[in-house]
Amino acid sequence: MVASNLAAYRRAGCDNFTNHQWQPLRPGYHITVPYGWLNDPHGLFQRNGTTHMFFQYNPKAMAWGAPFWGHVVSRDLVRWSWLPPALLPDQLYDRNGVWSGSATIDNEGVPVLTYTAAGSSVPEFGNFFQQQAAAVPEDLSDPLLKRWRKLPSNPFLTQVPPGGTNFQFRDPTEAKDAVWTALTSPQNPKPLPKPHYALAVGSQAFCMGGAGIYTAANMSGPWSYVGTLFNQLDIEPEINGQCLASRIGSSSSSSSGWPSPAYGGPCDQFGALCRMWEVVDFLELDPGLFMVKWDDQSRFRGLFSMEWYVLGNGPWDYSALHPKQPSNKAAAAADEASGMGASSVSSKLPRKARKAPESTHSSSSSISGQVLGWQYRGYPNGTHAERSAGSNAATAAAVQAAAAAADAGFNTIEAGVVAATRSLFTGQLDGLKFMPQRTDYGSVYASTIFKTADGRQLMVSWVQDTAAGCADSCSDQLPPVIEAMGFKGVHTLMRQLSYDRATKSLRAYPVREVQLLRGAQLYNASAAAVASLPGLTTLVPVGTVAPLSAKAPNSSSSSSSSSSSSSSKTSQPDTANVTQSTARQFEVHLNFTLTPSKPLAPAAAGSSSSSSRGSKIPGNVSGSTAASSARQDTGPVLQPEEFAVGIRLQLSRPNDSFNRYVDIFLKGTVAQLLMHASPSITDLSLWVDRSSAGPSSNTTYSEGGPVPLPVAAADAWLLPGQQLQLSVWVDHSVIEVFGMGGLARATSRVYADDDDVAWGVSSWAKLPSKLQLLNHGETQTDSGNSSSGSSTLAGVVSERAAAGSSAGHGGFWGGLYCWWCKLWYSRCSCQCEKAAGSVDPRCAARASSSSSSSGSSSSSSTAERAQQQQQQQQQGSITDAEVSWAVTADGAVWEVQNAWLPPSC
Repeated sequence: MVASNLAAYRRAGCDNFTNHQWQPLRPGYHITVPYGWLNDPHGLFQRNGTTHMFFQYNPKAMAWGAPFWGHVVSRDLVRWSWLPPALLPDQLYDRNGVWSGSATIDNEGVPVLTYTAAGSSVPEFGNFFQQQAAAVPEDLSDPLLKRWRKLPSNPFLTQVPPGGTNFQFRDPTEAKDAVWTALTSPQNPKPLPKPHYALAVGSQAFCMGGAGIYTAANMSGPWSYVGTLFNQLDIEPEINGQCLASRIGSSSSSSSGWPSPAYGGPCDQFGALCRMWEVVDFLELDPGLFMVKWDDQSRFRGLFSMEWYVLGNGPWDYSALHPKQPSNKAAAAADEASGMGASSVSSKLPRKARKAPESTHSSSSSISGQVLGWQYRGYPNGTHAERSAGSNAATAAAVQAAAAAADAGFNTIEAGVVAATRSLFTGQLDGLKFMPQRTDYGSVYASTIFKTADGRQLMVSWVQDTAAGCADSCSDQLPPVIEAMGFKGVHTLMRQLSYDRATKSLRAYPVREVQLLRGAQLYNASAAAVASLPGLTTLVPVGTVAPLSAKAPNSSSSSSSSSSSSSSKTSQPDTANVTQSTARQFEVHLNFTLTPSKPLAPAAAGSSSSSSRGSKIPGNVSGSTAASSARQDTGPVLQPEEFAVGIRLQLSRPNDSFNRYVDIFLKGTVAQLLMHASPSITDLSLWVDRSSAGPSSNTTYSEGGPVPLPVAAADAWLLPGQQLQLSVWVDHSVIEVFGMGGLARATSRVYADDDDVAWGVSSWAKLPSKLQLLNHGETQTDSGNSSSGSSTLAGVVSERAAAGSSAGHGGFWGGLYCWWCKLWYSRCSCQCEKAAGSVDPRCAARASSSSSSSGSSSSSSTAERAQQQQQQQQQGSITDAEVSWAVTADGAVWEVQNAWLPPSC
């Protein structure tokens, strides 16, 4: 025992656990702590029908400190009981914290908790010495497994990957899941015996993020390093030699001569280009399809903490296993004998080296230039502005690092150790490279994933505080609103993960068990009209929270449960004397339908969308040239226009002197493409706008990003058949948002200033006043006589085509740009078609016809064209015809009951 007073915290959270009082910002059905700090969830497993979940917990203060392992249990994944902390930082090797980890059910059925033990702090490395340790239950007959004991063999793992350091070496994964599946596969030339164990640990080797793989015959060890699971070079081979240390954190110098803080020694944990990978997870999302997930932090982008995933079903690179070490044999033998490993902290810094040829790295194998995951162009630094800022900061950091180290190549990988950076997981999906995508656009970090007894893959995440005055993860700040709350950190609802084949992306959506928490239904309607902004359609009226003594638990007033309000359209939501105890706990589902006022011309024969089936280009249009060219040049085509449909969470009353609210919405573009008979959604994104939420909330930026679109043109989302789906769970200061059934997620925090307002819910839509039908019948118009409307379409389409081309994924917008060229200029071979090397089959025929007719098409006079346009107008095919849209929504709103059961201490 390092500190005897730690024993007092074995009842932390039990004696002060209250959940029956009205607390305006404390969640009622999300996991948080009675007092103190909460972050990473981890160590989930199921035993005898009970789900155990652990998490990083500081019961002493509302700040990150030497963390405990908090412990809660549930029988249904949504209602939880608080237990005493399972692990305390009470040993020499973990005196600075029992950090994140996982749980493995061993071959004897015993749950084993593995975690990172944080030991001594070393100033010149700016971090704690990190090793891996384990614990098992003291009494297996206890159904709640309240008490745990640490193994005498701790720490069981100290060896770091080649080029790594024990100051960036943490968060072991489960030892009998996807990593184990890959190594025990018959495809492996040297398969791991099935009774053995295999896990991965996050690391920063050669200053780049990644995860090392380790195997053992027993959970207690000894463990051996066998290779790399995945790392930054697999995604960005160009960063080799660019991962210079940051020196901009402080002007002070430590005794080592390194300006501090240089997190992890010369490698910056929060670097501009290269950074530590934390909380790595690996799972089999679908049979034969795997997902790797990691988290990183950077001070060179808009969001400090971000979480990423990559999907792949490509072949394993088993040649990456058991890399040969370039180190001296005697030194390696000494390292192994000491248990430190060939590249432990004893090797200190990555060696000065020659730059390795890129062809030696697995990510440089011959892969098509096309990539999947193209919608998420923010990796690794968010928006274009953030990427520019990050690039500038990276340049400044590199200059300072070079000057400070006087050696610009200290972290470049040697040719001799390239094998140590090759990865088992190749990150290829259906033969294409999969670029990293975000698991959630909001404030989530450090998700953990586990497989349930019924085979579901579930994920739960830490939701960071983002109140006004917070920075980074808000550990070092205490804004007044959070000080009044008395806690920091919340966990998301459990989300079930699945693979969406149409979009080739991750789908994550709350587990079905959340329906057990539904209380009174406050709203229910089908095909209800949705008001257009600034009007609102009230679903749940704003009200006033009654004193607790006047309310029964989980009760609601009848005034708020009427569905008749669904058709009211007002500039402000109606008011009511709402008295339910769950006045800020909602589950909202709305499915919006956009319907044009007039039917558009059907596709001509031979232009069915089925002709483009099988396309492998994301959002592909240009890949269907033959199909689009088969269509006759007749019929109107809808000009691309933007729309938005959403939900407003009203945080203030209509008679207040201020109007505070949060808008949650889907924003997109609708256009009529040549291969479809109906207009389709060509762009879509999900957003949470907190700019009007009040002074205690962070109103400086909106959280959100693109919704993945179907990859094949045949699967395009056509209107009005495709509904726009929004699902929202509101729990006081926590908002979880899911677009299109979980294809996009955004989790946000809101800190309302008024304690007695029962929040309201409204729906709204925003559509252009004019949606023009573009005349597609006049194909012989020369470029000099295009209508003025073409400039607008050109600006939208050509800009996005250029943006897509620069990112290496210009298939969709490039195709749309070519379509625009044909439409307005009759150019068979637009510049983008030439760049793509494609040829319109009509071009040769047109060229031949043009030469044989001696330019007859150009002999038409202006008067003849005017007469032709007049005839078309009389036939109803005119360029300025307008299509208006009606918006309706099917939907329901429920109260959500409190989820905490009495503590079991």
